[in-house]
Amino acid sequence: MQYHAHIFFDLEDEQEIICLREHLLHIFPKRIFVGRLLNRAVGPLPKPMFQLEYENVDADYVHQMLSQECLGFSVLIHPILDHEIEAHTTYATWLGVPLELYLDKL
Repeated sequence: MQYHAHIFFDLEDEQEIICLREHLLHIFPKRIFVGRLLNRAVGPLPKPMFQLEYENVDADYVHQMLSQECLGFSVLIHPILDHEIEAHTTYATWLGVPLELYLDKL
């Protein structure tokens, strides 16, 4: 199974999130994809963010590292499923403050 983790931020925190993203690029193995910053809301996601993509084998490690490194940020972790609403709700995990998603855009 594959997963996405979305690390959300406010634009005034852009310098901090740039540093966090760079740090994650250095601590995660290359098989964990660290995406680019998106400085706007996209689809069901309500705030600027960047995304991680990884396999089930790395899920515990990624969750642990995000729990330690992303303090103060909202992080949505969800599996990649055919049923997107269930992936983003029933099977989703939040670190930090959960955000309201625009589920009508799924």
